[in-house]
Amino acid sequence: MRGLISFVAQHALAFIWNAAALVFLGTAWHELAIRDNSRTENSVLLLGAGALCGLIGNADRFEVLKVFGLEARMRRAVVEAEDVLQRLRAFAADLGAVVIHHNAGLSRWADPGIFQRQDAQKREVLRSLEKLGVSPEQLREARAADKVYVLQDYTSGVMSLIRKHYPGSAERRAEVETEARSAGRPITAGDLRKLAVSLGPVPPDVAELLADIEHYEAHGEHRRPEVWAQRRNW
Repeated sequence: MRGLISFVAQHALAFIWNAAALVFLGTAWHELAIRDNSRTENSVLLLGAGALCGLIGNADRFEVLKVFGLEARMRRAVVEAEDVLQRLRAFAADLGAVVIHHNAGLSRWADPGIFQRQDAQKREVLRSLEKLGVSPEQLREARAADKVYVLQDYTSGVMSLIRKHYPGSAERRAEVETEARSAGRPITAGDLRKLAVSLGPVPPDVAELLADIEHYEAHGEHRRPEVWAQRRNW
Protein backbone atom coordinates (compact mmCIF):
# COMPACT_ATOMS: atom_id res chain seq x y z
CA MET A 1 0.00 0.00 0.00
CA ARG A 2 2.81 2.36 0.91
CA GLY A 3 4.50 1.62 -2.43
CA LEU A 4 1.30 2.43 -4.29
CA ILE A 5 0.93 5.73 -2.44
CA SER A 6 4.56 6.62 -3.22
CA PHE A 7 4.07 5.79 -6.90
CA VAL A 8 0.93 7.92 -7.11
CA ALA A 9 2.67 10.81 -5.34
CA GLN A 10 5.61 10.72 -7.76
CA HIS A 11 3.38 10.58 -10.83
CA ALA A 12 0.47 12.72 -9.66
CA LEU A 13 1.21 15.51 -12.11
CA ALA A 14 1.45 13.08 -15.02
CA PHE A 15 -1.90 11.56 -13.99
CA ILE A 16 -3.51 15.00 -13.99
CA TRP A 17 -2.19 15.87 -17.45
CA ASN A 18 -3.18 12.48 -18.87
CA ALA A 19 -6.63 12.76 -17.31
CA ALA A 20 -7.04 16.19 -18.89
CA ALA A 21 -5.92 14.74 -22.21
CA LEU A 22 -8.58 12.02 -21.97
CA VAL A 23 -11.26 14.58 -21.15
CA PHE A 24 -10.32 16.83 -24.07
CA LEU A 25 -9.99 13.96 -26.54
CA GLY A 26 -13.22 12.36 -25.36
CA THR A 27 -15.08 15.63 -25.71
CA ALA A 28 -13.61 16.18 -29.16
CA TRP A 29 -14.71 12.71 -30.24
CA HIS A 30 -18.19 13.44 -28.91
CA GLU A 31 -18.32 16.73 -30.82
CA LEU A 32 -17.22 15.05 -34.04
CA ALA A 33 -19.63 12.18 -33.54
CA ILE A 34 -22.54 14.63 -33.50
CA ARG A 35 -21.41 15.67 -37.01
CA ASP A 36 -22.39 19.25 -36.42
CA ASN A 37 -20.31 21.41 -38.78
CA SER A 38 -20.71 24.36 -36.46
CA ARG A 39 -18.75 22.47 -33.84
CA THR A 40 -15.81 21.45 -36.06
CA GLU A 41 -13.68 24.36 -34.85
CA ASN A 42 -14.32 23.40 -31.24
CA SER A 43 -13.37 19.81 -32.01
CA VAL A 44 -10.05 20.84 -33.54
CA LEU A 45 -9.24 22.96 -30.51
CA LEU A 46 -10.17 20.12 -28.19
CA LEU A 47 -8.05 17.65 -30.15
CA GLY A 48 -5.10 20.03 -30.00
CA ALA A 49 -5.54 20.57 -26.27
CA GLY A 50 -5.82 16.84 -25.69
CA ALA A 51 -2.69 16.10 -27.71
CA LEU A 52 -0.74 18.81 -25.88
CA CYS A 53 -1.80 17.52 -22.47
CA GLY A 54 -0.86 14.00 -23.51
CA LEU A 55 2.60 15.11 -24.60
CA ILE A 56 3.18 17.04 -21.39
CA GLY A 57 1.95 14.17 -19.27
CA ASN A 58 4.34 11.76 -20.98
CA ALA A 59 7.26 14.11 -21.60
CA ASP A 60 9.62 11.93 -19.59
CA ARG A 61 9.07 9.12 -22.11
CA PHE A 62 10.32 11.16 -25.04
CA GLU A 63 13.93 12.00 -25.74
CA VAL A 64 12.80 15.06 -27.65
CA LEU A 65 9.60 16.56 -28.98
CA LYS A 66 9.77 16.61 -32.74
CA VAL A 67 7.81 19.52 -34.15
CA PHE A 68 7.72 20.16 -37.90
CA GLY A 69 11.27 18.89 -38.41
CA LEU A 70 12.71 21.42 -35.94
CA GLU A 71 14.49 18.70 -34.00
CA ALA A 72 16.29 17.47 -37.13
CA ARG A 73 17.39 20.97 -38.08
CA MET A 74 18.57 21.68 -34.55
CA ARG A 75 20.51 18.42 -34.45
CA ARG A 76 22.18 19.28 -37.76
CA ALA A 77 23.06 22.74 -36.46
CA VAL A 78 24.55 21.24 -33.30
CA VAL A 79 26.64 18.79 -35.33
CA GLU A 80 27.89 21.59 -37.57
CA ALA A 81 28.68 23.79 -34.58
CA GLU A 82 30.59 20.96 -32.93
CA ASP A 83 32.56 20.40 -36.13
CA VAL A 84 33.48 24.09 -36.30
CA LEU A 85 34.47 24.01 -32.63
CA GLN A 86 36.73 21.00 -33.18
CA ARG A 87 38.39 22.75 -36.12
CA LEU A 88 38.95 25.85 -34.02
CA ARG A 89 40.46 23.75 -31.24
CA ALA A 90 42.78 22.03 -33.72
CA PHE A 91 43.80 25.41 -35.15
CA ALA A 92 44.41 26.78 -31.65
CA ALA A 93 46.55 23.74 -30.79
CA ASP A 94 48.62 24.16 -33.97
CA LEU A 95 49.01 27.88 -33.35
CA GLY A 96 50.00 27.25 -29.74
CA ALA A 97 52.66 24.76 -30.87
CA VAL A 98 54.06 27.31 -33.33
CA VAL A 99 54.19 29.97 -30.61
CA ILE A 100 55.94 27.61 -28.17
CA HIS A 101 58.47 26.47 -30.79
CA HIS A 102 59.22 29.98 -32.03
CA ASN A 103 59.41 31.40 -28.53
CA ALA A 104 61.82 28.68 -27.38
CA GLY A 105 64.35 29.52 -30.09
CA LEU A 106 64.13 33.29 -29.82
CA SER A 107 67.26 35.09 -28.52
CA ARG A 108 67.96 32.21 -26.20
CA TRP A 109 71.17 33.47 -24.63
CA ALA A 110 70.83 37.23 -25.09
CA ASP A 111 68.94 37.96 -21.88
CA PRO A 112 69.62 36.44 -18.42
CA GLY A 113 65.89 36.22 -17.70
CA ILE A 114 64.80 34.89 -21.09
CA PHE A 115 64.40 31.28 -19.98
CA GLN A 116 62.10 32.17 -17.09
CA ARG A 117 59.91 34.25 -19.38
CA GLN A 118 59.83 31.53 -22.02
CA ASP A 119 58.81 28.92 -19.46
CA ALA A 120 56.09 31.21 -18.10
CA GLN A 121 54.77 31.93 -21.59
CA LYS A 122 54.74 28.22 -22.44
CA ARG A 123 52.75 27.46 -19.29
CA GLU A 124 50.27 30.20 -20.20
CA VAL A 125 49.81 28.88 -23.74
CA LEU A 126 49.26 25.32 -22.50
CA ARG A 127 46.84 26.54 -19.83
CA SER A 128 44.85 28.43 -22.47
CA LEU A 129 44.72 25.38 -24.74
CA GLU A 130 43.53 23.25 -21.86
CA LYS A 131 40.74 25.73 -21.12
CA LEU A 132 39.71 25.59 -24.79
CA GLY A 133 39.23 21.86 -24.41
CA VAL A 134 41.80 20.63 -26.93
CA SER A 135 42.36 16.89 -26.90
CA PRO A 136 45.08 15.33 -24.71
CA GLU A 137 46.98 14.35 -27.87
CA GLN A 138 46.90 17.91 -29.19
CA LEU A 139 48.04 19.17 -25.79
CA ARG A 140 50.96 16.72 -25.77
CA GLU A 141 52.02 17.81 -29.25
CA ALA A 142 51.93 21.47 -28.24
CA ARG A 143 53.90 20.73 -25.07
CA ALA A 144 56.59 18.96 -27.13
CA ALA A 145 56.82 21.71 -29.76
CA ASP A 146 60.08 22.98 -28.24
CA LYS A 147 61.60 19.51 -27.87
CA VAL A 148 64.52 20.22 -30.18
CA TYR A 149 65.56 23.19 -28.04
CA VAL A 150 65.02 21.32 -24.78
CA LEU A 151 67.32 18.53 -25.93
CA GLN A 152 69.87 21.08 -27.09
CA ASP A 153 69.91 22.65 -23.63
CA TYR A 154 70.25 19.30 -21.88
CA THR A 155 73.04 18.31 -24.26
CA SER A 156 74.81 21.61 -23.70
CA GLY A 157 74.51 21.14 -19.94
CA VAL A 158 75.96 17.62 -19.99
CA MET A 159 78.79 18.68 -22.29
CA SER A 160 79.56 21.61 -20.03
CA LEU A 161 79.80 19.37 -16.96
CA ILE A 162 81.96 16.85 -18.83
CA ARG A 163 84.27 19.66 -19.91
CA LYS A 164 84.46 20.78 -16.28
CA HIS A 165 85.25 17.33 -14.87
CA TYR A 166 87.41 16.16 -17.78
CA PRO A 167 89.35 19.14 -19.17
CA GLY A 168 91.21 16.88 -21.60
CA SER A 169 88.04 15.51 -23.21
CA ALA A 170 87.83 18.01 -26.08
CA GLU A 171 88.81 15.45 -28.72
CA ARG A 172 86.27 12.86 -27.53
CA ARG A 173 83.53 15.49 -27.36
CA ALA A 174 84.34 16.63 -30.88
CA GLU A 175 84.14 13.02 -32.10
CA VAL A 176 80.65 12.62 -30.65
CA GLU A 177 79.49 15.86 -32.24
CA THR A 178 80.99 14.94 -35.62
CA GLU A 179 79.45 11.47 -35.55
CA ALA A 180 75.98 12.84 -34.84
CA ARG A 181 76.33 15.55 -37.47
CA SER A 182 77.48 13.01 -40.08
CA ALA A 183 74.44 10.87 -39.31
CA GLY A 184 72.20 13.91 -39.75
CA ARG A 185 70.78 13.73 -36.24
CA PRO A 186 71.16 15.52 -32.92
CA ILE A 187 73.28 14.15 -30.10
CA THR A 188 71.21 11.71 -28.06
CA ALA A 189 71.19 10.81 -24.40
CA GLY A 190 72.78 7.50 -25.40
CA ASP A 191 75.66 9.33 -27.08
CA LEU A 192 76.22 11.44 -23.99
CA ARG A 193 76.14 8.48 -21.61
CA LYS A 194 78.58 6.54 -23.78
CA LEU A 195 80.89 9.55 -23.82
CA ALA A 196 80.71 10.02 -20.05
CA VAL A 197 81.39 6.34 -19.33
CA SER A 198 84.33 6.28 -21.75
CA LEU A 199 86.05 9.08 -19.84
CA GLY A 200 86.02 7.34 -16.46
CA PRO A 201 83.77 7.24 -13.39
CA VAL A 202 80.65 9.32 -14.05
CA PRO A 203 80.43 12.22 -11.56
CA PRO A 204 77.12 12.47 -9.64
CA ASP A 205 76.04 15.76 -11.23
CA VAL A 206 76.69 14.37 -14.72
CA ALA A 207 74.79 11.19 -13.84
CA GLU A 208 71.82 13.21 -12.62
CA LEU A 209 71.69 15.37 -15.74
CA LEU A 210 72.02 12.28 -17.93
CA ALA A 211 69.04 10.79 -16.09
CA ASP A 212 67.16 14.04 -16.74
CA ILE A 213 67.71 13.98 -20.50
CA GLU A 214 66.93 10.26 -20.70
CA HIS A 215 63.69 10.85 -18.82
CA TYR A 216 62.75 13.71 -21.13
CA GLU A 217 63.48 11.67 -24.25
CA ALA A 218 61.30 8.85 -22.94
CA HIS A 219 58.39 10.80 -21.44
CA GLY A 220 58.49 14.33 -22.86
CA GLU A 221 58.55 15.90 -19.40
CA HIS A 222 61.21 17.09 -16.99
CA ARG A 223 62.36 14.79 -14.22
CA ARG A 224 63.52 17.76 -12.13
CA PRO A 225 61.59 20.87 -13.18
CA GLU A 226 63.38 23.01 -10.60
CA VAL A 227 66.77 22.08 -12.10
CA TRP A 228 65.50 22.65 -15.62
CA ALA A 229 64.36 26.15 -14.61
CA GLN A 230 67.97 26.96 -13.67
CA ARG A 231 69.49 25.64 -16.91
CA ARG A 232 71.21 28.91 -17.68
CA ASN A 233 73.57 28.17 -14.78
CA TRP A 234 74.62 24.73 -16.02
